[in-house]
Amino acid sequence: MIKGDIFVIALTIIIALFIIPILSETNNNNTKSLVKITYNDTVKYADLYGGDTIELENNGYHLILVIENGTVYISKSDCPDGICRSMRGFIVCVPAEIQIEAVSGGSHEIVAG
Repeated sequence: MIKGDIFVIALTIIIALFIIPILSETNNNNTKSLVKITYNDTVKYADLYGGDTIELENNGYHLILVIENGTVYISKSDCPDGICRSMRGFIVCVPAEIQIEAVSGGSHEIVAG
């Protein structure tokens, strides 16, 4: 084995030892899947895999948001058209002015219903 080979192998190992933790840390920050709920000039977050039922009220309308097994849907809504009940993933209730979407990563405060 030549001196140059040992140097290249040692340099490769040193670089790998520094890069792997950096990549791992970056990946961990962005893998948390959240549900972003926007209404009444507020934004709240919930864990997409947390299994939660959240009651939302805005503009005199009541909605029940269900989060289970990575799925988000409206189980009950008293708005006149009820279109939001057939939406999945990105949900908008225009009469209630509520927007719900799945997002990933970040360090947001997670709220429960």
